[in-house]
Amino acid sequence: MVHVGTNDTFLRQSELTKDYFTKLLNLLKTCGLSPFISGPLPTLGRGYGRFSRVLSLHTWLHSACQAHNIAFVDNFDLFWNRPCFFKSDGIHPNHAGSRMLAANLQDTVHSSPYA
Repeated sequence: MVHVGTNDTFLRQSELTKDYFTKLLNLLKTCGLSPFISGPLPTLGRGYGRFSRVLSLHTWLHSACQAHNIAFVDNFDLFWNRPCFFKSDGIHPNHAGSRMLAANLQDTVHSSPYA
């Protein structure tokens, strides 16, 4: 399980980020395992620009995982517009959010044809 964070989205280097992820996906395919990519959480109250970049990364990563036959865990829709799952920084999940994230990861792994 590889969880995707959002720290680099403020750098505005999406093509470089995509290149790094493409290399990672290719590497994961050679490991002989069943990798899962846990998609990014949306940001809350961090500005439209950052939200847009995270949404773009989420959308691209979902497609890239499909193209590489790697399981993708969609966390974005689950956390979108749900402040009750975030700490006051609008980035990190609080206790309830962490429990929701863990449950989503577990549910995806157990129901995935990739496992």
